[in-house]
Amino acid sequence: MESTAVLELKRPIKSIRLLVFRMDGTAIGFDTDQMEGMTDFGRVDVHESCLVTINELFGMGEESYNCSTPKVVFVKPLPGDGQSGVSGKRIGIVVETPEDIVDVPVENIRPLPPVVRKHAHATGFWGAALLNNGMVFIADIYKIPIYRALRGGGALVGN
Repeated sequence: MESTAVLELKRPIKSIRLLVFRMDGTAIGFDTDQMEGMTDFGRVDVHESCLVTINELFGMGEESYNCSTPKVVFVKPLPGDGQSGVSGKRIGIVVETPEDIVDVPVENIRPLPPVVRKHAHATGFWGAALLNNGMVFIADIYKIPIYRALRGGGALVGN
């Protein structure tokens, strides 16, 4: 007899839960399964965290970053990583207060157009979904090059 855990793995994924926020007017969604939690920016211990702004994460630099009510989304370590980040620090992404957490049915997610997909490796974006309030571009945090550099012990970004 198969264990319950094995049976659960065989079930198809029906939806993905996204944390939706805006960056320069564009809605972006991160899979909540890749997150450990979220807190107010002022409550973060910068000595125990490695922080990167959302604009730095996507290679847009600090100059275009404007955040009036910042939150920090902590990235869940990948299995086998133990504590993620530089010298065991938690990796946190500074974002404007998220708009929503939404469940998006898998059948509503569309691949990126070929012209965008060609450059998606540099941003981690892999799909888009049309929701009631517009288009949301979905990014895989683990595939974003700056996140991967931080995870591997690269230089601190945003600190």
